[in-house]
Amino acid sequence: MFRENFIANNISHYTYQLKSERAYRIVLRGLHASENTTEISKELYEIGHEVRQIVNIRHRVTKEPLPVFYVKLEPKPNNKAIFDVKYFNNMKITFEAPYKKKEIIQCKRCQRFGHSKNQCFRPYRRVKCGSAHPTTTCKKKPDTEATCANCDEKHPASYKGCKVYKRYRERILKLDPKSKEKPMPNNKETKNPDPRLGTKTNRTDNQSLTKTYSEATKTKEQDTQQDTKNDLGDFSDLMDIMFEKLQHSMVTMTEKLMDKMMDRMVQLVSSLVKNDPKPPSSNLERQRLDRKTSRIRTEMIDIALISETRFTPKTHINFRGK
Repeated sequence: MFRENFIANNISHYTYQLKSERAYRIVLRGLHASENTTEISKELYEIGHEVRQIVNIRHRVTKEPLPVFYVKLEPKPNNKAIFDVKYFNNMKITFEAPYKKKEIIQCKRCQRFGHSKNQCFRPYRRVKCGSAHPTTTCKKKPDTEATCANCDEKHPASYKGCKVYKRYRERILKLDPKSKEKPMPNNKETKNPDPRLGTKTNRTDNQSLTKTYSEATKTKEQDTQQDTKNDLGDFSDLMDIMFEKLQHSMVTMTEKLMDKMMDRMVQLVSSLVKNDPKPPSSNLERQRLDRKTSRIRTEMIDIALISETRFTPKTHINFRGK
């Protein structure tokens, strides 16, 4: 009665929905994203479940539709029986309970904390400019600085470093110490500058620890640039190591190839000497032949032209593999 009176008289307020009026929320997995939501609602109604709302979930980055549907059922005693359904439209599916977000609720209408926009009847406040109008009618340019609707500082109202958000979070933690949300660190442990004291002391410096939205985003950009530089350095070191290994492999392969060519050249010269019908008649000729053979080996001659006038029709030169 009071709620209807406030709404009729346009009184600024927010409220909470009764548990008996809240929709029973479930997640449907296994159906293709192209399935018609109206047909899904009809099929669920035939098995005894009335659908209040059904939405196809999209990827948060690519915005592509996923094979997941977020379903809200009208509150009924048989709501839990939906989890026993294993097949739907001749397809194997699963119904799951939605994942509970471990964060403080913020209204998307008035930008205050502790309630949602569905039960809020306060004036609109824009998340980035703080003015009293909805997002669809905002004329703020992207290159202008944001203004918080809660503290009037230069950051969006959804910034987790906002001092209003921090105060509300601390108050919630005092009321509910077992809250699952991890508190943000606000104390810094430093060593005592006095060398005579060996213990550590806790120092709270709100001015040095509290950063503005622009400072926080600037630090994040600097960290990203530093990580990129480190990745490029690691890639350059890897390329140097790979080049050294390739160079070593090429040198080793070349040396082996040259050794095989020299061995083949020596074998060819030896075969010529062996098949000579008139071997050297003196030690001088033998020494001259040895010098030629040694020169071919030491100077790594690839091709040698040997003129020989003492060959006869019976002279033969044997090549390996022939």
